[in-house]
Parts: sequence; structure tokens; C-alpha cells
Amino acid sequence: MIDAIHAGGKFSVYHNCGCARKLYPNYRELGMTVWETVSEPPRGDNRLADAKAALGDRICLLGNLDQVDFLKRATPRGGGEDARDRGPSASLEGDSSSPPRDYLEHSTPRENVVAMIEAAKEAGRY
Repeated sequence: MIDAIHAGGKFSVYHNCGCARKLYPNYRELGMTVWETVSEPPRGDNRLADAKAALGDRICLLGNLDQVDFLKRATPRGGGEDARDRGPSASLEGDSSSPPRDYLEHSTPRENVVAMIEAAKEAGRY
């Protein structure tokens, strides 16, 4: 299916927002354009640096900021610091992005979302 999508001139996005480390070799073989989401513990078993090393030369990595255990509970300053830390570390040849892993949880403070966006802009990610 991925080959057919690419043959049609389109990009493919594969979603797995959990444990995926053991699947990295399969992801390389499948050849999707984008894999989301690079979930780190406690929701997944991935580390962004490891995913970049294993896949970043072939697959765009999308989503790494923890929207459940961090963004929803952090202070706005903390939200910015996390995006700042992860944004630049994800930046290798511009082939990755560091938005939330999946979706914004209900009752995520607006201030945290704004802090995340501003920090990503400052880091040159958006």
C-alpha cells in the first residue's frame, strides 16, 4: 500500500503512538514517509535520539512532546523548556518535528500550548 501511495506522488504517514523500538527495522523496510509518534516513556519505549539514529536518514519523525504526562501538567514555563530541549535535538537536516505525540488532552492549559509553540518557533522548528 505504501508503494502505491508513493507511486501516486503522495506521502505516507504511519501512526504508532506506543512501543515501537523493536519495529525500527520493519519501519525502514516499509519505507513510509513519516512515522508518528515517537513516544518516550512512560507511554512508549522510544528515545528520540535513538529513533533519529535508526530511521532519521529515511523517515521523517513526527511528534515527541508528551501531551499527557508533561504538557497537561507542566507550568507554561516548563512547557516551553521541554519544547526548547526537544525541538533543537530533533533538528537534523530539518527532517523531524516535535509537536505533541498525538493530540492535545482535554483540559490542557492553553498557556502550556502557547509556551510550547513559542519555544518551537524560537528553536526554529516552525
